[in-house]
Amino acid sequence: MKRYSFKSLVFALMIIGVGAFSVNGQQMSVDEEEDLPTGNTPGTFNFGGRVGLTFGTFKWNQVKLGDASNNEGRRNSRNGFALSGFFTYHLTSTLSVRGELGWFQTGHANVLHRQNGPNDILAEIAELRGGSWNAYHTYTLNYLNLDPVLVVNPLNILERLNPHLVIGPSFAWNIGSIDRREIRTELDNNNNGGVNVINTVDYEMVNSEFNGFDFGINIGLGVPYAIESMPFDLVFDVRYRWGLSNINQGINTSFAADQPNTNLNTSTWTMSVGVQF
Repeated sequence: MKRYSFKSLVFALMIIGVGAFSVNGQQMSVDEEEDLPTGNTPGTFNFGGRVGLTFGTFKWNQVKLGDASNNEGRRNSRNGFALSGFFTYHLTSTLSVRGELGWFQTGHANVLHRQNGPNDILAEIAELRGGSWNAYHTYTLNYLNLDPVLVVNPLNILERLNPHLVIGPSFAWNIGSIDRREIRTELDNNNNGGVNVINTVDYEMVNSEFNGFDFGINIGLGVPYAIESMPFDLVFDVRYRWGLSNINQGINTSFAADQPNTNLNTSTWTMSVGVQF
């Protein structure tokens, strides 16, 4: 159901972008084109860079993983960082194409596992003493992304503030996956009537558990702001990346322990700021 809702949103934004292009193209005269904000003149280009924060989760068959598993109130969003450079060529005053090359982090926090693992002895002790043994995994995936045909539709509604819609494909290569594993063992203390809690944390590279490539769709809103007497503009960008590839190559979760090949997809929001020349 969510798939169709997202596609409808993408279609609606495309219609809005085309409409804005048509209206602006009909109303703009030659004299008006000479007064366009810096960087929107047809046949010119911009380049720049951005840094930002990411908020990522996994989706299990397009359902947010935390909605389908017992995470005991723990957050699911894996917060990370993003860095990118871009080159924009302006085809017309309202339509541009952009290429981007960057790095970003995504993942999922507190994925609950209950199957046997490297800490089997703790699970056995917990069972013997009437307690519980849970493993919470926080996955961090590092991607190198190339977005070569990212379409930008400037709205040209203000002189110095020039918001635009962004939509296009995204190609991402996994260059490193890390699993932060927190083992929480609760043991009944029969002598004192209390509960002993043992927490252990370790880290492991888990590249083999994830596919090396993730294809997705980017959609977002960018706002360049022209600074008077400065050779660059500030750029603010909010973007959603919808991962379409199945990234799972070996993850079992508590709700799908018998399905190691269950489809997992990435879902990533990015908020960034940068400059363009």
